[in-house]
Amino acid sequence: MRLDPQVQRLYEQLERELDSFPAGTRFYSLHEIATKFRVHRRVIDATILQMKSRGLIESIPRVGCFSKVTRKPDSRRILLAEPDWPSGTTSRWSCAALEYAEQHKNWNLVRRLYNGEHEELSAISTRNFDALMIRYWHSSFSAADMRWLSEQSIPVVMLGMDVGDFEISSVCSDDNAGAILACGYLHRKGHRRVLMVVSEPGQKIREWSRRFPDTAEILGMECSVLDCHMENFTYARNQAYEAVRNYLLAHDGKADFTAVYVIAGESVPGVMKAIREFGYHIPDDISILAHTDDADGEFIHPPLSIVAYDQSAEVEAVFRGIRECLQGKYNSFHVKLPMRIIERDSVAART
Repeated sequence: MRLDPQVQRLYEQLERELDSFPAGTRFYSLHEIATKFRVHRRVIDATILQMKSRGLIESIPRVGCFSKVTRKPDSRRILLAEPDWPSGTTSRWSCAALEYAEQHKNWNLVRRLYNGEHEELSAISTRNFDALMIRYWHSSFSAADMRWLSEQSIPVVMLGMDVGDFEISSVCSDDNAGAILACGYLHRKGHRRVLMVVSEPGQKIREWSRRFPDTAEILGMECSVLDCHMENFTYARNQAYEAVRNYLLAHDGKADFTAVYVIAGESVPGVMKAIREFGYHIPDDISILAHTDDADGEFIHPPLSIVAYDQSAEVEAVFRGIRECLQGKYNSFHVKLPMRIIERDSVAART
């Protein structure tokens, strides 16, 4: 029987998702399907009916749907929980992690988006999962979130966040070292007056980004700091554009800098747009260096020079750490990844 195109598409998506639901485990609820795949209830009902008729799932009234198949019997089920807000870096990381799980038969990775602004961590169900990767949406834990994390009986790994002495695992880039590396690079290129644009939310971002102006002072450079006052769930490029534009307006359109250090890469198009509106050329007049992941900046004009961490190494570190925790080698682990300069065309030397 030929299915309605919307039903066929959802059926194919949910059929693939069954890789992560061994026989007997609870499948997505109707509400979870509607939220995850953004489809109408009519489409969901028709799709569930097809899956039941083909023996993929069974439903128990007032309880839910359960898987009837096991695709990877020896695999570990990992939940990746991420805040549902626009972030290219987060999306790229998710794709890399999903690809890693696809290529290694012992992993099943399930991605779950949550609204970090209105949803407590306790709303994330870890039932039937062997470990949890989570990208936290705020700069510090609430008391409720700390209790929830401490109650988990499975390994928990915080992504992109240094948790200090907190007894859960973490994998993140060494941002302090990255800021120092970026400052030294611009100094070697002959830049002595730099504008640092902070377009990431969170107090921790502001703490480690101070390493750049501190290093600039040691090297005899002038550094102005422009905080875009980012909040979660807002668009970085828009905020950065307005902030840089207003900065230049306040200086009568005259740039008192020869280079811009941007945190982070997603806001660079906004920074570039503001600079160009005042007649400056990149990189001949003003150079741009961004603090971001290694996949960012190739398709910006000119291609973006960055201080970056190795995203594939981060993904590998997370899965390796979880595997060793599940093997009982240790209860938690902490990894800080080194950063490096990737030179492209957005930074020019000054004589």
